[in-house]
Amino acid sequence: MLIDAGLTKATMTLVGDEEAEKIVASLPSRSSPVISAGGSAATTMVGLSSLGGRAGFIGKVADDERGRQFVAELENTGVSFIYPAKPTGSSVGTGYCLALVTPDGERTMATHLGISSLLSVGDVDLSEIEAASICYLEGYLWDQSSARDAVDQIVEVAKGAGIGVALSLSDARCVERHRREFIGLLSRSIDIVLSNEAEIEALFDVDRLDQAIAELVDHGITAAVTRGALGSLVVDASDEKVMEVAAWPVRQVVDTTGAGDLYAAGFLYGLTHGMDVYSSGELGSLCASEAVEHLGGRPRSSLAELARQAGMLRE
Repeated sequence: MLIDAGLTKATMTLVGDEEAEKIVASLPSRSSPVISAGGSAATTMVGLSSLGGRAGFIGKVADDERGRQFVAELENTGVSFIYPAKPTGSSVGTGYCLALVTPDGERTMATHLGISSLLSVGDVDLSEIEAASICYLEGYLWDQSSARDAVDQIVEVAKGAGIGVALSLSDARCVERHRREFIGLLSRSIDIVLSNEAEIEALFDVDRLDQAIAELVDHGITAAVTRGALGSLVVDASDEKVMEVAAWPVRQVVDTTGAGDLYAAGFLYGLTHGMDVYSSGELGSLCASEAVEHLGGRPRSSLAELARQAGMLRE
């Protein structure tokens, strides 16, 4: 089915509304889709909130059923939806993503950006940026020309206020499309990088992970690179130390959707709450393990409670 739809397994492909609807129509009648407010950065913010952190999300939705559902679900998790105006009617609907899960638990995404592709500088309350500890950007933003202008403003405000800037590379194909811009950001604006193995190799255009890690060290970047069942590698920019973090044990891999996003939540929470880089990676690994044991990327259990049981957080 993935081949028929023109999708490459384990990656994200941008599709139009009609293409997305055709994919939905082609799903087996026995399938039972899980409908949830998603998005990479939004899922990370939900994970941060579940750990007990304060998180806000900047995005754009239309005044339609999907938009209202997104706002309600996001705010119900304790995440602030930072949008200066109440969602209004538009001929362009709220974006959505089809996460197609194969029997091995791997997810392949077909994304229709919808009105989120129109996110612009005017949609961003820059004063909210100054109140943050870390400003987290997802690489998918670079697929939207107006959003890139907004990102430039956000980064300028964050750096001016002394706020750390973190970048999620999002997807290897996204990295290939925007490698030059990402490398430029690493050289002048980015403090933290989150990626998987394929993404970081694509960023530096190398075919070995050790080569990519060496590049991260040379750039002086704190980073976490996830490797699925092999765990992750974390890089501490303060002493250029590279450390292996084991994958947290899971009972069964059901769906990898959101695993990287929740790893990012644990890693960022740790860095902003007094943990060292290695311990932050361990917390990220724990959070990722919760995501893969059920359908959908949002955590179904309290990540804070899981972390307390594991001895990573205090009461």
